Amino acid sequence: GLASAQHPLRAFTDADCQPGPGWLAAIAGPVAAGAPACFSYAPYPPGGGLLPSLVAYDTFAIAAQNFGFAGWGRPYMATGRSWACRAGFLETGLALHAATPSGDDDIAVNHAMGVVAQPSPAAQVPSPPAPTWRAYIRQKARHT
Repeated sequence: GLASAQHPLRAFTDADCQPGPGWLAAIAGPVAAGAPACFSYAPYPPGGGLLPSLVAYDTFAIAAQNFGFAGWGRPYMATGRSWACRAGFLETGLALHAATPSGDDDIAVNHAMGVVAQPSPAAQVPSPPAPTWRAYIRQKARHT
């Protein structure tokens, strides 16, 4: 997809996510204004038992860290479910870690300065939580 993209701004979300109205403008706005990349919060809806509540809390805690470090000018991670960047941004980060199977958003953000966090609710993309404990453990292992 990156090789065939024509626009200088790129926006990303995951296949199981459904961005709401105004998402593209909200997530790409800071990049259009000059930031190299922008990410937002991608909440999991809480409730429905112990696992969904744990996943929602874990996601919130990680987002708080992501936003905090970005606010200090030291972003180290982004949420791939809602982010945007300039053309070439991903390619530069990925070239440094070509053998890494996943985490392209984190790798690229970790090597950049000026990445901003977008707190606007319009930029947030909710995603369904892992449906089983096994799926959650697999997801956490992959992230680690």
